[in-house]
Amino acid sequence: MHNIVYITNTKLPTTKAHGYQILAMARAFARAGAQLELWVPRRGAAEVHNDAFTVRRLFVVNLFPFERFLGPIPVYVAAATFYFSAILRALFASRAVFIYTRDYPLIALAFFGHRIIYECHSIPRR
Repeated sequence: MHNIVYITNTKLPTTKAHGYQILAMARAFARAGAQLELWVPRRGAAEVHNDAFTVRRLFVVNLFPFERFLGPIPVYVAAATFYFSAILRALFASRAVFIYTRDYPLIALAFFGHRIIYECHSIPRR
């Protein structure tokens, strides 16, 4: 099996269905023998326990904690910061890994020679 970096701008753990689906996919990749890295933002004190989901390694990207003070603006700043950090980190990662994502801004990594697997849940409007 291949090396996979799963990048998603999703708070984990969460009670939402998409969070369960992300962790189920990560667990399935790991059980299939993939060397998996899950890149998610750190928001507050939330942690994802690797051993609980059979994820080999977990990488966390820090974001700004200003959401509760400034309203919706920090949500956009946090998203932009996460994507910028993830793309910057991926630029220095091996091109031998597959990057699996459900976030369309990360498709830009394909222009830098990365192999992208995009899990499409909606088609962005123009």
